[in-house]
Amino acid sequence: MVRSMLAKADAGGYVPNFPGWGSYTSAMVGDHGASMVADAWVKGVRGFDGDAALTALVKNATVTPPAAE
Repeated sequence: MVRSMLAKADAGGYVPNFPGWGSYTSAMVGDHGASMVADAWVKGVRGFDGDAALTALVKNATVTPPAAE
């Protein structure tokens, strides 16, 4: 699941947060992807690039996606 979320971030620029209709809706409050990635890391799951995950999650926390057109 984490690898899928990070692949979505690679493809679309952001870790998904309630994506719909092929874009990021920014419809949900908070960052659900961060919770899922952090939970996996704390539980010892290491089948993903931790540095890439951190970079993607920091971007999610600091950069607002452009409005869907």
